[in-house]
Amino acid sequence: MRRRVATGAEREVSDAPPGAFFLVLTHDHGLDFRIAEAALRRDDAGFVGVIGSKSKRERFRHRLEQRGMDGARIDRMQCPVGIAGIAGKQPEVIALAVVAQLVQVAATTGVEASRGLASPRAAEVSADGEEARCG
Repeated sequence: MRRRVATGAEREVSDAPPGAFFLVLTHDHGLDFRIAEAALRRDDAGFVGVIGSKSKRERFRHRLEQRGMDGARIDRMQCPVGIAGIAGKQPEVIALAVVAQLVQVAATTGVEASRGLASPRAAEVSADGEEARCG
C-alpha cells in the first residue's frame, strides 16, 4: 500500500475509472454523503453502495433531492448494502453480505472478477477528507 495526499474524497471519486464500484463505509456521515453524491453524479459508476440503515438512505435521499438530483439517479444508491437474505449485524456478517452483493453485481454487469474484484483500488480517507491511502 502506498500513501498519497489527495485533494479530498470527491477527487478520488472523479479520478476513478469508468465502471468503478463505489462502496462507501467511513466513520463520518458527512463524508459518506459527499462521496455518495460525487459517485451518483457520475453517469458511468458500476455500483454505488453506502453502509447504513434505511433511515440513513432516506436522509441522504432528501438531501440529494434538495440539491437537485433526480429520483432515478438517487435510486442507483444501494443503502443499506449487502445481499438480501443474509441476516446479522456483526461486522463479519455484513462484510460477507457486501462481498456477495459485489460479486453478484459484477456478474450481472460483466465485470471480470480478475479485473474488478480481485485487485480493487481502495482508498482510506482521513476524517478531514484530505489524506488518502490507496492500494
